[in-house]
Amino acid sequence: MRGWTEKASTALGVDVRPADPPSPAKTAAASPPKSREQVVRLVLLNLALAAIYFLGGSLGLRLASPHPSVTLVWPPSGIALASLLLGGARFLWPGVFVGALAVNISVTGHVVSSLGIALGNTLEGLVAAILVNRLAAGRNFFDRAGDVFRFILFGALTASTVSVAIGVVSLALGEGANWSNLPAIAMSWWLGDVVSDLVLVPLFVGWTTLSRRPWPLLRWVEAAFMIVVVVSVAGFIFGDFFNIMDGPYPVSFMVLPIVVWSALRFPQYFSAVTVFIISALTLYGHLTGQGPFVRSSPHESLFLVQSFIAVTAITSLVMAAVVAERKRARDELHALFENTQEAILIANGDSRYVDANPAACALTGYTRAELIGMKVRDITPIAAQDSGIRQWKEFLRTGKMEGEYAIRRRDGRMVEVEFRAVANFLPGLHLSVMRDITERKQAEHQVRRLNEELERRVEERTAKLREALREIDTFSYSVAHDLRGPLRAMTGFSEALLQDFSPNLPAEGQDFVLRIADAGRRMDALIMDILAYSRLSRDEVPLDPVGLEDVVNQVLTNMAKEIRERQATVTVRSPLPRVVGHAAMLEQVVTNLVSNAVKFSRRGVAPEVVIRAESRGGTVRLWIEDNGIGISPEYQERVFGLFQRLNPVEAFPGTGVGLAIVRRAMERMGGSSGVESTSGQGSRFWVEVPQAPPATA
Repeated sequence: MRGWTEKASTALGVDVRPADPPSPAKTAAASPPKSREQVVRLVLLNLALAAIYFLGGSLGLRLASPHPSVTLVWPPSGIALASLLLGGARFLWPGVFVGALAVNISVTGHVVSSLGIALGNTLEGLVAAILVNRLAAGRNFFDRAGDVFRFILFGALTASTVSVAIGVVSLALGEGANWSNLPAIAMSWWLGDVVSDLVLVPLFVGWTTLSRRPWPLLRWVEAAFMIVVVVSVAGFIFGDFFNIMDGPYPVSFMVLPIVVWSALRFPQYFSAVTVFIISALTLYGHLTGQGPFVRSSPHESLFLVQSFIAVTAITSLVMAAVVAERKRARDELHALFENTQEAILIANGDSRYVDANPAACALTGYTRAELIGMKVRDITPIAAQDSGIRQWKEFLRTGKMEGEYAIRRRDGRMVEVEFRAVANFLPGLHLSVMRDITERKQAEHQVRRLNEELERRVEERTAKLREALREIDTFSYSVAHDLRGPLRAMTGFSEALLQDFSPNLPAEGQDFVLRIADAGRRMDALIMDILAYSRLSRDEVPLDPVGLEDVVNQVLTNMAKEIRERQATVTVRSPLPRVVGHAAMLEQVVTNLVSNAVKFSRRGVAPEVVIRAESRGGTVRLWIEDNGIGISPEYQERVFGLFQRLNPVEAFPGTGVGLAIVRRAMERMGGSSGVESTSGQGSRFWVEVPQAPPATA
């Protein structure tokens, strides 16, 4: 398991970064000292830092070259940066400034130049701390290789130039340093600061990253043995502990295996300790005239020593960070592999499983030891094994596959799974992720069965409804026929009575006979309207392109007698467009609307009707406007209801069904209808239907 997860973490490039704990620097910056005890503690910390800085600077300046104030070994630089990262740059910088000022005055006695150098040393620490905190995760720069690179680039290499620039200018102006010697002074100064940052900052800051989890005894033994090996090998190479070296042999590379060992096997802090031990023994060799870097010039020898230490420190820091990051990624991947609820199986090119997670064991019923070594076909149903071989070859060719299929558990039971597979997610290894969907399949089957049952019941009830509608239709026509027979007889006899016996009937009797005949005719019209309304609800309505011009002309032709009798004027604003609808229904709609327009007129005012049409973005609205009695706003929707009348039948005859037929007909054609009106000022009825596409030649 750990083999392939380690490869996976490398191949996938997983970036795992734990949440940063609050650093003392951030805490100090957020909460300045308030109490007297805090102020005293802060002052003591600054004094202690100044004393340590002074001591480290004094030791470093014993190796001063090529100027009394410049040395290739400058421990205060790393001490200052580590202190500012751990304790807070906001409050500890005075200790750096005081220590730098004191050590430089003690060496040269020049106050002005010492002030400039101290200012440069302090600014170097502040700039480095700010850059590392903002760009490299602060004291947690160990966590990621990218942060280590940024620490090296900004915290060590870049920030050190601040001190160099200010210090070299201070030496040239304050102590009269030779300008021609300034490049050598600057390089020595810069290298001393860089090496100090690279060696001491990881040493002082790195211990805060150590895990509190106890080590097993063997790990402690290995760590102790590694320290012994480091001291022995570095002492042999740089200090000739065993009196074997007769000269400066180029064997410094022999420490590299130890650097690799430390990075691969131990936390990053051990790499910092290893580099510190190697650095200390390398400097010891220089001081005693031993090691591969001995030259005739002590300055040249020390320059080579510091360059070697810088390269070793950078190599160790980067390697340890990369290894630690990969280990964390591997652990994250391993935890995901072990704890996910989806079954994960890893197979090699021979379709043989090499690893499986606990979810896969639970799904298949096999233990991990049993699954490892089994082939994919071993959990494939026997009936599907031949097709499974073909699918496996196709999978290797395409590189991925997904879908649903059944697997055979150890107990012989079939389990429906949903799977996704990726070929060569690592070289020679194929990943498949499976999820048990048996319950989902059962639920889908149940839903499908219920849907089929529901569809069957709907079909049965629809058939019954159609039969009932046919019976109602037959009954309606039968009732209408049976009702209209007596009505026709009543109307006919009434009219015959008036014609044959009118002279013998008094005026009141003649009025009664006329009323009987009129009631019969109105009842007959009502029956016919109800039948028409009923047919609109049942009949199929095929929709075709229809010319509104033809429909309106036909209606006006049919209603010519009624229009003349009512002395109405009907104006058609041509041309009227073509629409999609049902010709007969449209004629019925226009007939009803025009009939109402000429019927509901004001007393003493000749009816005037205007018929026009307008296009409205894919639809056509046909307007029938009149100058009649109008409709109050509260009744404008009500008039489209069945048997809705706003006026007495004696004033305006009718059945109250005409506008209901208009509304139902428009709904069946996929259109709409409405009215705009003001009482006493006429009405503007409209119907709207889809516009027909242009006719093609």
